[in-house]
Amino acid sequence: NDKTEPEKLGRHDDVSNWYLFHRISDLDQLGDKGSAVREQALGLIADADMRIVFGLKSDTAPKVAEVLGMNDTVTRLTLDFEPGEGLFLVGQKRVAVVRVQPTAAEFAAFKTDTVERSNS
Repeated sequence: NDKTEPEKLGRHDDVSNWYLFHRISDLDQLGDKGSAVREQALGLIADADMRIVFGLKSDTAPKVAEVLGMNDTVTRLTLDFEPGEGLFLVGQKRVAVVRVQPTAAEFAAFKTDTVERSNS
């Protein structure tokens, strides 16, 4: 294929690409099922050597499991996670449950369960 994706070329330069999703359904905004852009995004996810999944809800877990190739056992683990616990999928065969301990600055930047509203 002579249209090699820049993300794949970056591997040779020790570049790490990160794709962050609040919800896996955000992929639905990329286009209809089967569209070129959506398939490219799914391909990039499939090629990722590291996937990190924090707590899932039972209604979203099946879709996340499908997209990330998670089996039933690891998918069930994510349903009982406490805040800060994550499932690290490393390569094709390694799985670890990790408790993330963010710094105060990281916590402030990534806290998504509350919204501060200004009165302006």
